[in-house]
Amino acid sequence: MLRTILATTALATVLSTNVMAETKPLPKETQVQSEMRDDNVYLFDFDTLSEGPSQGYLASNLIGKYIYTSSADDADTVGDINDIVIGENGETQAVIVGVGGFLGIGEKDVAIDFNRLSMSANEDDEIRVTSDVTKEELDGASQYERPNHVPGWANSGSVRDEMDKVAGATKDTYNTVRNEAADSMNGAADTITMEERWMDGKTPVQNAAVTTDNLIGASVYNAGYEEIGEVSEALVKTDGQIDAAVLDIGGFLGMGEKPVAVGFEDLKIYQNDDGDLFVATPFTKEELENAATYDAATYKQQRENMLLGS
Repeated sequence: MLRTILATTALATVLSTNVMAETKPLPKETQVQSEMRDDNVYLFDFDTLSEGPSQGYLASNLIGKYIYTSSADDADTVGDINDIVIGENGETQAVIVGVGGFLGIGEKDVAIDFNRLSMSANEDDEIRVTSDVTKEELDGASQYERPNHVPGWANSGSVRDEMDKVAGATKDTYNTVRNEAADSMNGAADTITMEERWMDGKTPVQNAAVTTDNLIGASVYNAGYEEIGEVSEALVKTDGQIDAAVLDIGGFLGMGEKPVAVGFEDLKIYQNDDGDLFVATPFTKEELENAATYDAATYKQQRENMLLGS
């Protein structure tokens, strides 16, 4: 859920305040080309409650990105951004960077002042994060330790650890299913369908009873009951009712995901005993992957062309 937590306009505003003060605006052609790449940093325009347009970078887009020593193609990498620290005054103070193997430095997490970062374009006009930090500074820096009272689920390093656990659990599940299949071949009647297995422990919920707050972040499954993403946004009609849900399909930690708008009435909502919501779609993996990529402006003008289903 890291992307859901960090991808907010407020954080984009904070990030733009510091970075844009240190760098000149990038050429428009650089912005357009960079937006076509999923492995890049994106600069975008947005409006806030203040007058006038702003520019900035989403925190969710920076998480997981590498910091380079320069914009040159052969530049060394300092490490990858694991977290971002916001000060009490609302300004970005530092980034938590996992450094390792950089000029002989052992792996550790280090807090680097945000004003030591710059956004620049390399020879291919790709925007990347760079820093003038030196080996001596990193070598002598204290290792960052997350405070005990701060949960670790919002840290990309912790997410990677959890993914390792998931991988182990997946292997156990595979062995269990394989053994059950073998028992069935030996004469044990197994009439439980994939849908019934998925439904175990879940209760159907009326769509009308679901709020936007509860819907956002819910896990999404395709027609084969495979988890394929999560709900990132709820699109509401003028009467306050949910018209459609934006599903982030695929990707990891907010990178490489594809947003797809699906009619709300085409979704089936379920809830487990802990109150967690699960969203089942009638669409296959291929249908979701081939659907139109959601864009807010286009959706307002051409809803039917962009909406999958209904």
